[in-house]
Amino acid sequence: MVEKPTNQQKTRFSVVILPILLVAIAIPVILLLLAAGSSPFSIGRGGISIISSVITICCFLIPLLLCFAPLYLLLMAAIYGINKLEQGSETQLARVQRQTKNLAEKTAAIGEAIAQKSIGISSRFAYFNRLFNAFEEKIDERNQE
Repeated sequence: MVEKPTNQQKTRFSVVILPILLVAIAIPVILLLLAAGSSPFSIGRGGISIISSVITICCFLIPLLLCFAPLYLLLMAAIYGINKLEQGSETQLARVQRQTKNLAEKTAAIGEAIAQKSIGISSRFAYFNRLFNAFEEKIDERNQE
């Protein structure tokens, strides 16, 4: 048995679906009347480019915009989030850079101090080095003979 439509279903059809159907039928009819050469509403050859532009906008560009709008909003949100993360990490990176610079300066100072002590020790034992080299020269002379 087929049920009769309720008042709510009738209202939904007359308020929502009917205007959409009328617009979907009216736009192609209007475009055909404008494009037809024998129609009293004809806009001539130059008007065809206007009609093609309207069709391109309605059938291609607007749906494309609607499809890519969420992607665009997602990218904008991602850029905003990355900017916030960068601002938050900037202070931490600056602190790490300061500590690295201080560590490099301390390492250079310690290396300089070790080099000075090494030079001092080498100069103290330079006498013994000459002494050991004197014996080595005599040994080398004997080996060559």
